[in-house]
Amino acid sequence: MQPQLFIERLKIELQKELPGERAQLIMSPPYRGNVFYDKNNIKLGAVMIVLVPRETSYQIVLMRRTKDGGVHSGQISLPGGKKEEHDYTFLFTALRETYEEVGLKDLQVLGKLTPLYIPPSNFLVHPYIAFAKNNEELVLSEKEVKEVLYVGLEELHNKSSKEVLKSDDHSIKQEVPIYQLKDNYIWGATAMILSELEAIIKDV
Repeated sequence: MQPQLFIERLKIELQKELPGERAQLIMSPPYRGNVFYDKNNIKLGAVMIVLVPRETSYQIVLMRRTKDGGVHSGQISLPGGKKEEHDYTFLFTALRETYEEVGLKDLQVLGKLTPLYIPPSNFLVHPYIAFAKNNEELVLSEKEVKEVLYVGLEELHNKSSKEVLKSDDHSIKQEVPIYQLKDNYIWGATAMILSELEAIIKDV
């Protein structure tokens, strides 16, 4: 399928009823269980799935966060972050954070996915999808981003289970569903968000 035709069909699919939690839970860690949260006592944020053209297909921009001592320190994630008071909408947050973290700003927004609650950080995250219209040079935030990684859409089918180290001293391990990305792996909230995207692109 021609890349531009894929983008147009994906945009149409995103306007339909989303697969939602059913698709997210495919990549959920087994310890997640039934999640409940207090709507009046949570943090709000947004992330962006950025598709960049690569010959006849697209890749997703991922980033490895710097080790700053936070809950998600050093993990592979999507660009995004906390909704600030001056952010008009969650989409504004996703676009602002994407620019601040990786320098991308010339984006065509295609739609959004189902919000996901992340217990360890008490965040309710709103995921969006955008297409990078131009091959902009990435400008990484030295404070927040250690490196950028790319995952092809076809690699979303490469799933397995693996022991994941969950503490800096390597004392805690947990077998969770992952997307294998060469010598790296994607798990947790990022994998759950990408799992919903995977379910959608099967119909594109």
